[in-house]
Amino acid sequence: MRNHGLIVMTALPPTEGHLALCHFAAEFMRSMDGQLFVLLCVLPDEPPGRAEHAAGLEEALRRLGWTKDQVTVGIQFSNDPQGPKSPDDDAFWSHWMQVVTRQTGAKFTHLFSSEEYGARLAKALSAEHVVFDPERRIVGARATDVRENLRGFRSIVEPLRQRLLRRVCLFGQESTGKSTLAARLSEMLESPWCPEW
Repeated sequence: MRNHGLIVMTALPPTEGHLALCHFAAEFMRSMDGQLFVLLCVLPDEPPGRAEHAAGLEEALRRLGWTKDQVTVGIQFSNDPQGPKSPDDDAFWSHWMQVVTRQTGAKFTHLFSSEEYGARLAKALSAEHVVFDPERRIVGARATDVRENLRGFRSIVEPLRQRLLRRVCLFGQESTGKSTLAARLSEMLESPWCPEW
């Protein structure tokens, strides 16, 4: 029987921290001639574009040299906002075990996570829980930080970041403060800017 590893994440958006977790787990599974499944779970109240998030994460993994046979990225869309509501309820974990099994069809030997919920989900899956960087010391990127502060934009995985990148052009009359505004925006967003030319 081939070993199967699993990562379940929301990754809203996928960051360099998610990529580091995936890379670690893929290396771990390769050492046991196994395969890794990365499952992005999407709920009805989340913003659109999740397929693009999965594609960005998958492209970042391919750039690191991982093939589809080694790492599979999938999306689980759910109309049920996580089934049972309380993580203290065993039915909550049973629900997620069914979601994972239905989506992948695999029996998992390992569950990788940086979050506290990992131990409970691993138990529900009868899998070994492998913890990766729970304090975010290796890669400090957290999707929550990106959502709360645009300065975290640089920690979004590169392929997705390029797709999300927007350019701003300021134009108008001379001496109205465009250069000053551009410099301040650049400083605030930690982004490059091009002075007038």
